Amino acid sequence: MPIRVNRLLEPLSAPWPPGSLAAECDAYHRLREGIRQYVDQETNGRSFLVAGHRGSGKTYLIHRAIASLIHDDKGKRQPRPVLVPLHGPDLLKDRPKESDALDPAGTDQVLQQMIRGLYRAVCDEFADCYRDLDSQSPDHHERAAQLRLELDRKPRPERLKVFWKTAEALDTGVLAPAYAPKGNGQGYKELVALSTLVHAVEELRDDPADTRRGKSSQVHSADQKASPDPPPGSPFGPVESLFLSNRRFIGPLASSIFGIAVFVAMIGQNMHPVVAMAAGLLTAFVFLILFAAVPDRSQESTLMGDMSLPTLHRTFLILIDRLRSAGLAPVFVVDETDKVDQLPARMDAIMRRLRGAPAHRALFVFAADREYFDYVANRRIRGAYPRESTYFAGTYFPVYSLGEINGFLEGLVVGSKTGTAEQQAQDEADVEVLRLLAKYRSRMHLGEILRFFDGEMTADRVIPSIGISARGVPIEGHRYACFLQIAIEHLLLSDASIIDRLRQDSYFLQSFYDAVYYVPREWEKREPKLDTSIETFSRYLEDRIVSVNSKPRGGEKSRRIQNVDVKFLHQQMGLVVGFLKTPGTLRDAVGDVRYDRIVGAALQGALRVVGEDEYRWRIDEYGRPLDQREALLDDIVVLAELQKLLTDLDETL
Repeated sequence: MPIRVNRLLEPLSAPWPPGSLAAECDAYHRLREGIRQYVDQETNGRSFLVAGHRGSGKTYLIHRAIASLIHDDKGKRQPRPVLVPLHGPDLLKDRPKESDALDPAGTDQVLQQMIRGLYRAVCDEFADCYRDLDSQSPDHHERAAQLRLELDRKPRPERLKVFWKTAEALDTGVLAPAYAPKGNGQGYKELVALSTLVHAVEELRDDPADTRRGKSSQVHSADQKASPDPPPGSPFGPVESLFLSNRRFIGPLASSIFGIAVFVAMIGQNMHPVVAMAAGLLTAFVFLILFAAVPDRSQESTLMGDMSLPTLHRTFLILIDRLRSAGLAPVFVVDETDKVDQLPARMDAIMRRLRGAPAHRALFVFAADREYFDYVANRRIRGAYPRESTYFAGTYFPVYSLGEINGFLEGLVVGSKTGTAEQQAQDEADVEVLRLLAKYRSRMHLGEILRFFDGEMTADRVIPSIGISARGVPIEGHRYACFLQIAIEHLLLSDASIIDRLRQDSYFLQSFYDAVYYVPREWEKREPKLDTSIETFSRYLEDRIVSVNSKPRGGEKSRRIQNVDVKFLHQQMGLVVGFLKTPGTLRDAVGDVRYDRIVGAALQGALRVVGEDEYRWRIDEYGRPLDQREALLDDIVVLAELQKLLTDLDETL
């Protein structure tokens, strides 16, 4: 019977029903609690670091934590988090030299990017909530679409108020009208927050790259900024919009027309030309004064008088406070920082300039690679309270334990629930083999697990059991993979020293995975020999920490794995080598029932000793002999050992 693979939805996708299949680890629960405390206003602001290998599920973990809080209590949560994604390479990119001379970290540009990203995220949140209002108006969806477009044009406060008033949301608001208390002016709080954000984005200066376009670009930008729109539904909307967008030209033109009309009318009444001319000029002058007296609200500036760094800091704090008062808690997620050159130096500069007001009133989550995680941990070990130890309230490494991976696979891969009892038992056996293969091929890496199933399943998300196992026993090409996975799980569950070590430091689990999967990784390289010396093994562990595309970062070397841990992990790797050299020892360790049920018949030893800490592969990972001559040599060695054993037995008898 075919095996079905359930779908893993993206946490912030729509729809994302609560209770959907998800992968959770200790880092997820701790990050979620940190975000919850900020959203519920138990803390003012924090910064977290989530680091790991590429594809290890960093972004998934962050989005999952935010999504679970959004859907907490079936959507009744108020306030609630709103994701503000920021692209790390753009946020932390190198700044021009003239900017560095004034502000080494380019913090003013960083704050501007953060405010623009905040505007986009908040506008999307309000537009989505407005669309989802339970309105009986036939043109509600049209107004919702119009609001989304208007938010792209930075509308005036009175224009936004009309949308809220039309939806009868001035009292309860649009974010969670069903659960907002009556009479607290929730709608007005939302309008204040959104209008303040619109005003702040309007006053941000253009990107420096835009200044090269010349004055015409600046004039065009100013014209757009000075073009407020009339409220929707106004009967004079087109005329009023034309006047507001062209007031600098229409005022003098209209005054001249009125003056000429008075002059022509008086000439028609046979008035003296001089008198008619004076009356016309006076009329034009009076109307020109009246047009000039109409206030140009687009030129008012009460929030940001300049673009200095203190002003940007103050503006950012005002925005955060008003959004949180309205029921939104922005969570700034800086992703893809592993693509930033000289990340420690760039992060250090940002910490120095943002550790004040912005970092203490907002919540930031940085996603980085494993190397930076070890860099931060190394700084804490060697330095006396370095800047990173106070800036990051928590540093999390998403690594999944065996129990967490097994729980995830139980929901991801399911057998058929139809057929006879014998067929269902057969399906369960096939599912167990498939789960073992997924864990082994992925090296307990979440992203690789998903890629493994993407490569195995058909378009309708099923995996035929044929080709995986035969009556619950893996086919020959998968037997050694299942054998090694059983051996690794046995080491992880049976060794009390490993269990105690993981209780002290959950990050050590990743180093353990790296150690026990050293032999399988070397086996896949198809090299004739296996080097198990502690020097080679130690270099391998260091290479697992440093990213492949990493550039020399200067300064201190990132090394968190202590020598005592290297020796301990080397011993665990040696146990895996022993199991491969003599497969029967694993059967004695785990019990013959489970071993025989999964692995089947006795396996041939895959390694032959050729020297101290050096072995030669007899077969490849699929159980095929690598060299007939090597196989014949191994048979001769076995016969010689058997002959010696028989000789010793005869002498004993």
